[in-house]
Amino acid sequence: MTLRRRALSAARCGATLVELLVALGIASLVIAVIVLAHRALTRQIEQLGRDHRTAERIDTTLDELRNALQSLYIPGPDPECGLTLEQSSTNLVRLQFCRWTVATASPANRSPAASLEQVTIRYDETTPADLLIVRRRLTGPAAFDPDTTNRLPRAWPALRIHLRDGETWKTEWNPPATDNPNVPRPDAARIQLLETPAYPGAAERVASETIVIIPSGLSVTSTLLRAGTSLR
Repeated sequence: MTLRRRALSAARCGATLVELLVALGIASLVIAVIVLAHRALTRQIEQLGRDHRTAERIDTTLDELRNALQSLYIPGPDPECGLTLEQSSTNLVRLQFCRWTVATASPANRSPAASLEQVTIRYDETTPADLLIVRRRLTGPAAFDPDTTNRLPRAWPALRIHLRDGETWKTEWNPPATDNPNVPRPDAARIQLLETPAYPGAAERVASETIVIIPSGLSVTSTLLRAGTSLR
């Protein structure tokens, strides 16, 4: 009788160990599935974060350039206000032009005053990832102020601009001669943000682009516009 009880007790213990091993196996499987799901979710969140930062860099760069180019102004022949576009095969070197700005009216002066300023857009030489927008006032009391620089540290690193002369798109634009009475004017600008090639010789890809319509400027010289002001 005693031997039978011992055998039954041993059988019960064996069954319990088997159940425990099965439970541990199931638990290990569940943990592995959770870990894999967590890793996949983490990668997805990181990718969404990268996509968001990329979209933010694109929007910031395009908005700044769009706002500047929409008020581009080309007066008569004047080297200080002549439109200049220089760029390498893969990136912008310098874009310089003049534009009109309207100052906000103050209690002392209820009518807002318009002023002419020179804008230079280029990448920083010491920090190539930063896009610089340098503004120099040419008319009004602000003409005596130092240049102001707007730095875009999250700008898109590869930028190309085309200017349309009414018929074709050009990647270069030089100021006309001072004795040229007919100053050429672009009627549109195409801004392209280029992706970094995956490997040397890879096909060029455009991450984003936009076209900005440029209004026509008045046919007067900026020298006349600046008459009566003492400038640098």
